[in-house]
Amino acid sequence: MKKSQTRQLKRIWKGLIRYWLGWGMLAILLIPTVAIAHNRQLWSPQTAQLDLPTTAATSPLENSIAQATQTDEQSDEAIQAAVVQTTLDDLLADASNATVEPEVYQTVILGDYALASWLWGEGGGQSVLSKESGEWQVLSSGGGAVDAATLETLGIPADAARTLIEHSQAEQE
Repeated sequence: MKKSQTRQLKRIWKGLIRYWLGWGMLAILLIPTVAIAHNRQLWSPQTAQLDLPTTAATSPLENSIAQATQTDEQSDEAIQAAVVQTTLDDLLADASNATVEPEVYQTVILGDYALASWLWGEGGGQSVLSKESGEWQVLSSGGGAVDAATLETLGIPADAARTLIEHSQAEQE
């Protein structure tokens, strides 16, 4: 084999290696970006958690306070999850073949009333919910933001309506 042919083969192999490494690096960078853009996790939350040592409370009173706080956090998470799921169910009820799934990005919950802000593709809006007979029900859902007057027309007390709007605006800032 001639020296010029050897150089040409080396250039070809280097080019192929660079080509495949380039695509590999692109894939490494692109996959997490696509997953984030589509709001999907690449691993389950259980695998991402670390087993850190926990310190036990020193007195029975501290134990009961810690348990009450943990229970309150769990119930708040359950309430928020119920509001999010009810909102998504309502939005998807009218969509026969949606190419993009809606995403609830903010919930404000005040007693038996909730305001859920969502994005769906290029648009977004807010859903107003109330708790009736232990179940969350969507009172109104549409594009754009609602105001306190709209909440009052849906039967939400004026103080609660103002508080929901104030908290929603404060969380968005």
